[in-house]
Amino acid sequence: MGLFDIFKKKKNQVEELEAIPVRQSLAEFFSIDIHNLDQYLNGDQDNGLKYTATIQQLNNDMGLFKEAIIKRFKGDGSYQVEIWGDRAGMTADLSEFVTVCCKLFGPTDSGEGEITQRDYTLIERGSFSRLWKKVWVDMSTNDNDKKVMTITLFNPEQD
Repeated sequence: MGLFDIFKKKKNQVEELEAIPVRQSLAEFFSIDIHNLDQYLNGDQDNGLKYTATIQQLNNDMGLFKEAIIKRFKGDGSYQVEIWGDRAGMTADLSEFVTVCCKLFGPTDSGEGEITQRDYTLIERGSFSRLWKKVWVDMSTNDNDKKVMTITLFNPEQD
């Protein structure tokens, strides 16, 4: 009887894993609505640049990201969203985000795909990056010369 209880326990654990929802779109990863960015730019003054911008606080998205800089370009009305983390590192959510990007856009032009052990080494060295036509995941240096993770979304409203 004890042997069969072990199999029951493993079956229940598999069912629990299968019950975890898998995200299918980029919007599911963020606490801001990346498909309705106009709502965040209301009342912003002209800054004399080619775009208007605002900073939106995030809810520790993906366990890393604290703020988004939302820019709307005056010429064509397109958007760019720069999402800034508070540290450099790879979380399970960020790894899943890269996986979703791979599913949506395919491998990068340099042939990079889902996260591998090599990527963790690159993060330790401060040189991790993934670039697709619509998304750039990168390690950057913040104003305090600290390495942080960033995500740039190029015109996410058109997805």
